[in-house]
Amino acid sequence: ISEGNIVEKFAEWYLRRASMYDRLIYASRAVGSPDEAALVELLQVSRDRNASDDVTGMLVYAERSFMQMIEGPADAITDTYGRIVADDRHEAVRLLLREQIGQRLFADWTMGFYQPDAAALVERLPGYRAERAYPFVAGELVPNGDVASTLMRLWAGDAC
Repeated sequence: ISEGNIVEKFAEWYLRRASMYDRLIYASRAVGSPDEAALVELLQVSRDRNASDDVTGMLVYAERSFMQMIEGPADAITDTYGRIVADDRHEAVRLLLREQIGQRLFADWTMGFYQPDAAALVERLPGYRAERAYPFVAGELVPNGDVASTLMRLWAGDAC
Protein backbone atom coordinates (compact mmCIF):
# COMPACT_ATOMS: atom_id res chain seq x y z
CA ILE A 1 0.00 0.00 0.00
CA SER A 2 1.43 3.32 -1.02
CA GLU A 3 1.45 6.43 1.15
CA GLY A 4 -1.11 8.03 -1.18
CA ASN A 5 -3.51 5.10 -0.68
CA ILE A 6 -3.16 5.34 3.09
CA VAL A 7 -3.97 9.04 3.05
CA GLU A 8 -6.92 8.43 0.71
CA LYS A 9 -8.27 5.59 2.88
CA PHE A 10 -7.90 7.70 6.01
CA ALA A 11 -9.71 10.60 4.35
CA GLU A 12 -12.59 8.31 3.32
CA TRP A 13 -12.83 6.86 6.83
CA TYR A 14 -12.70 10.31 8.43
CA LEU A 15 -15.44 11.70 6.18
CA ARG A 16 -17.68 8.70 6.90
CA ARG A 17 -17.11 9.05 10.64
CA ALA A 18 -17.52 12.82 10.57
CA SER A 19 -20.95 12.40 9.00
CA MET A 20 -22.07 10.00 11.75
CA TYR A 21 -24.19 11.35 14.56
CA ASP A 22 -25.74 9.96 17.70
CA ARG A 23 -29.46 9.93 18.45
CA LEU A 24 -30.70 9.71 22.02
CA ILE A 25 -34.26 9.52 23.32
CA TYR A 26 -35.22 9.76 26.97
CA ALA A 27 -38.40 10.17 29.01
CA SER A 28 -38.71 11.87 32.39
CA ARG A 29 -41.22 13.07 34.96
CA ALA A 30 -41.60 16.82 35.48
CA VAL A 31 -41.07 18.12 39.00
CA GLY A 32 -44.20 20.18 39.59
CA SER A 33 -46.33 21.41 36.71
CA PRO A 34 -44.37 23.82 34.52
CA ASP A 35 -46.55 26.59 33.12
CA GLU A 36 -46.31 28.01 29.60
CA ALA A 37 -43.72 30.63 30.60
CA ALA A 38 -41.46 27.96 32.13
CA LEU A 39 -41.74 25.80 29.01
CA VAL A 40 -40.97 28.77 26.72
CA GLU A 41 -37.90 29.63 28.80
CA LEU A 42 -36.74 26.00 28.75
CA LEU A 43 -37.11 25.91 24.97
CA GLN A 44 -35.25 29.18 24.41
CA VAL A 45 -32.30 28.15 26.58
CA SER A 46 -32.23 24.71 24.92
CA ARG A 47 -32.39 26.15 21.42
CA ASP A 48 -29.56 28.60 22.09
CA ARG A 49 -27.35 25.94 23.67
CA ASN A 50 -28.15 23.36 21.01
CA ALA A 51 -27.33 25.77 18.20
CA SER A 52 -23.86 26.35 19.63
CA ASP A 53 -23.33 22.59 20.26
CA ASP A 54 -24.65 21.38 16.86
CA VAL A 55 -27.47 19.48 18.58
CA THR A 56 -30.92 19.17 17.02
CA GLY A 57 -34.08 17.43 18.12
CA MET A 58 -37.59 17.58 19.45
CA LEU A 59 -39.14 17.89 22.91
CA VAL A 60 -42.63 16.62 23.73
CA TYR A 61 -44.35 17.59 26.98
CA ALA A 62 -47.65 16.13 28.19
CA GLU A 63 -49.30 15.34 31.50
CA ARG A 64 -46.23 16.31 33.55
CA SER A 65 -43.83 14.17 31.53
CA PHE A 66 -41.16 14.90 28.95
CA MET A 67 -39.93 12.86 26.04
CA GLN A 68 -37.06 14.22 24.00
CA MET A 69 -35.00 13.13 21.03
CA ILE A 70 -31.61 14.79 20.55
CA GLU A 71 -29.24 14.27 17.64
CA GLY A 72 -25.71 15.44 16.99
CA PRO A 73 -22.03 14.66 17.46
CA ALA A 74 -21.48 11.92 20.05
CA ASP A 75 -19.58 14.14 22.51
CA ALA A 76 -22.24 16.85 22.31
CA ILE A 77 -25.00 14.29 22.92
CA THR A 78 -23.14 12.87 25.92
CA ASP A 79 -22.66 16.35 27.39
CA THR A 80 -26.25 17.39 26.69
CA TYR A 81 -27.67 14.24 28.25
CA GLY A 82 -25.45 14.74 31.29
CA ARG A 83 -26.95 18.21 31.78
CA ILE A 84 -30.46 16.81 31.30
CA VAL A 85 -29.98 14.10 33.93
CA ALA A 86 -28.62 16.68 36.40
CA ASP A 87 -31.45 19.17 35.75
CA ASP A 88 -33.71 19.46 38.81
CA ARG A 89 -36.81 20.33 36.75
CA HIS A 90 -37.39 16.65 36.16
CA GLU A 91 -36.74 13.26 37.72
CA ALA A 92 -36.97 9.55 36.93
CA VAL A 93 -35.05 10.05 33.68
CA ARG A 94 -35.32 6.87 31.60
CA LEU A 95 -32.98 6.35 28.65
CA LEU A 96 -34.99 4.80 25.82
CA LEU A 97 -32.53 4.78 22.93
CA ARG A 98 -29.00 5.73 22.00
CA GLU A 99 -27.75 4.85 18.54
CA GLN A 100 -25.41 6.00 15.80
CA ILE A 101 -27.13 7.48 12.79
CA GLY A 102 -26.02 8.72 9.40
CA GLN A 103 -28.75 11.31 8.99
CA ARG A 104 -30.74 13.39 11.45
CA LEU A 105 -34.53 13.38 11.59
CA PHE A 106 -34.64 16.95 12.87
CA ALA A 107 -31.67 18.50 11.10
CA ASP A 108 -33.34 21.93 10.84
CA TRP A 109 -34.61 22.18 14.42
CA THR A 110 -32.40 23.25 17.30
CA MET A 111 -35.38 22.04 19.32
CA GLY A 112 -38.84 21.37 17.96
CA PHE A 113 -41.65 21.31 20.50
CA TYR A 114 -45.00 19.57 20.71
CA GLN A 115 -47.54 19.48 23.52
CA PRO A 116 -50.21 16.90 22.67
CA ASP A 117 -53.61 17.16 24.27
CA ALA A 118 -55.40 14.17 25.79
CA ALA A 119 -57.06 13.28 22.47
CA ALA A 120 -53.68 13.08 20.70
CA LEU A 121 -52.31 10.90 23.49
CA VAL A 122 -55.28 8.55 23.33
CA GLU A 123 -54.90 8.31 19.54
CA ARG A 124 -51.15 7.61 19.52
CA LEU A 125 -50.50 5.83 22.84
CA PRO A 126 -52.42 2.55 23.12
CA GLY A 127 -53.51 2.08 26.72
CA TYR A 128 -53.34 5.77 27.63
CA ARG A 129 -56.15 7.05 29.86
CA ALA A 130 -56.74 10.79 30.18
CA GLU A 131 -56.50 10.71 33.97
CA ARG A 132 -53.02 9.21 33.85
CA ALA A 133 -50.04 11.41 34.67
CA TYR A 134 -46.51 10.85 33.35
CA PRO A 135 -47.43 8.84 30.22
CA PHE A 136 -43.92 8.85 28.70
CA VAL A 137 -42.28 7.49 31.84
CA ALA A 138 -44.67 4.53 32.05
CA GLY A 139 -42.89 1.48 30.69
CA GLU A 140 -46.10 -0.13 29.48
CA LEU A 141 -46.99 2.89 27.30
CA VAL A 142 -43.53 3.70 25.93
CA PRO A 143 -41.63 0.45 26.47
CA ASN A 144 -38.61 1.16 24.27
CA GLY A 145 -36.81 3.44 21.86
CA ASP A 146 -38.65 2.10 18.81
CA VAL A 147 -42.01 3.20 20.20
CA ALA A 148 -40.56 6.54 21.31
CA SER A 149 -39.00 7.14 17.89
CA THR A 150 -42.28 6.32 16.14
CA LEU A 151 -44.16 8.76 18.36
CA MET A 152 -41.62 11.49 17.66
CA ARG A 153 -41.97 10.95 13.92
CA LEU A 154 -45.77 11.02 14.12
CA TRP A 155 -45.87 14.19 16.19
CA ALA A 156 -43.15 16.01 14.27
CA GLY A 157 -45.67 17.38 11.78
CA ASP A 158 -47.51 19.16 14.61
CA ALA A 159 -44.42 20.55 16.31
CA CYS A 160 -43.30 24.15 16.24
